[in-house]
Amino acid sequence: MYAIPPANRPSRKYQQVAVATHRFPHPETFWKEFIRRRPKMNIPASKQFFDTHVCYEPSPIDSNTEGRGRCGACGNNWGGQLMKAHSAYNCGVPKHYQLEFVATNTAAYCPRCLSSEEFHVSCREKDLTCKKCEERGNGPRPHNPIVQWCKLKEGTDPTKVWEWRTAYYQHLQEESKKEPFEIRMVNDRPIKFEPLYACWGFPPLNGHHLYQPLRYAPGADYPGLLPATMPQQQAAMAKELEMLEKRQVNRQVARANPTAPVSGTGVTLTTRAPGEGIEASARLRYPSQAPAEIPAISQAPNLSFWTAHSRKEAEGIWEQESKKAATFWNTSQDVIQSLEEDVGQMGYPAKIDEEYQYYEDEYQLKPNDLKDMLIQGVLIEGSPDCFVDRAMALQNTITGQRQEEDTIRNQLFGLDSATVIVAYLEMLWKLAVVLSQSEELPKLQLADSKNPYVSARAWKELVTVPTIKSFKSVPAQVRYHFFTLWIINVAKNLEKKSSEGEGGSTSGMDNGGEGVIGGGSGAQ
Repeated sequence: MYAIPPANRPSRKYQQVAVATHRFPHPETFWKEFIRRRPKMNIPASKQFFDTHVCYEPSPIDSNTEGRGRCGACGNNWGGQLMKAHSAYNCGVPKHYQLEFVATNTAAYCPRCLSSEEFHVSCREKDLTCKKCEERGNGPRPHNPIVQWCKLKEGTDPTKVWEWRTAYYQHLQEESKKEPFEIRMVNDRPIKFEPLYACWGFPPLNGHHLYQPLRYAPGADYPGLLPATMPQQQAAMAKELEMLEKRQVNRQVARANPTAPVSGTGVTLTTRAPGEGIEASARLRYPSQAPAEIPAISQAPNLSFWTAHSRKEAEGIWEQESKKAATFWNTSQDVIQSLEEDVGQMGYPAKIDEEYQYYEDEYQLKPNDLKDMLIQGVLIEGSPDCFVDRAMALQNTITGQRQEEDTIRNQLFGLDSATVIVAYLEMLWKLAVVLSQSEELPKLQLADSKNPYVSARAWKELVTVPTIKSFKSVPAQVRYHFFTLWIINVAKNLEKKSSEGEGGSTSGMDNGGEGVIGGGSGAQ
């Protein structure tokens, strides 16, 4: 049994706002999903430790004070969930399980400096050896004594780490087949890693291709669940929660005293059962940015056309969407002028400076192929479960390229992260539907350092499709206008098929206001 220092009794600071805004899962939901992955930790002592140490902001680290440092066994991080500062001696990970936990809690691990950087190409403790091993006559073994690697027979460390990792990932595969996971946690699957560099410690398992994507329930993504290697993002998330909490206090003050001045705009916090999905968080009341000429925009993202349980249902959704696509060809000049005025002088998003590593499929996209891919894409059985996976799939379907998963996830921080990924998906979907209704297709490619610009007004033979970064680089207040205008210009430079999809309205306001232009949530 571990000892809990009194100073570590939890205050659960920010928990209400963290759970209500879907930044973090409810602690009980997290624990249920956590022990599905790690049944060896399903013991009262570990649960008690979790209850008293779970937190929502990084703890100040003082390595010279007992119980105030970064734990050598867990790094103050369980599957992405922050834990209050503590020592390895007091950690809630059982002693007999600590080495296995260390090997599987993150994609990589260095037993010298306790780093979990995925590409650990230099080490500040490269000359460190274990004094305990030397005292016992086992030689100068290269590990920190804080975690008991001494227990392993010399030379067996890499083999044991490989065994633990493969067993862990295989266990997750089997659990996912039984029932989709409700939470996506850090290191649920090996990262895409090729040993191009000499890494210190135990680098990531080079076996991403051996494991299928896990099954996740809707709403499994929580932007606050971050690896220990992202302290800056953890601190930014804590600042975000602090601001949200202040806004909630302001709202409560305003309700109690309607004449009192309130700073900022409030975010509606709702009581939510543990495990409710991102669809609820995406319905936070962000203001619509659509122009007045296109009034039929929902206040919340509409994901209905991404969910179907049968081929027949998926084809019905497709027929509805393909009819709406006509509005992009038939948009009136008044609406186009309104969009151009709202976009103003901003013809391009910000330049993309860094190189992106894309995964490319060698195929020539054809409209009929695109139709089949999109019909398959709305089927639950045939499409990825999470928003990021779906964005990657749509990127690949349209351009033959897709961004790395981590590249997209690293862009999804901030108050509007849920709304941004939903709006980005809607934009890709609408573009794909338009392309599928065209007689022939232009050359399409994702924005990169060589072709960094996505123009709202001009269109040439090469259509540059925005990445998540170039999508976000457009200010939120004109983002909907910008990319609606962009898709209109793409459509008007393509010849529309005459055999299907006719009869769309000129402003997107017929058919009950469900035209493609103005029928989505708006790119907030």
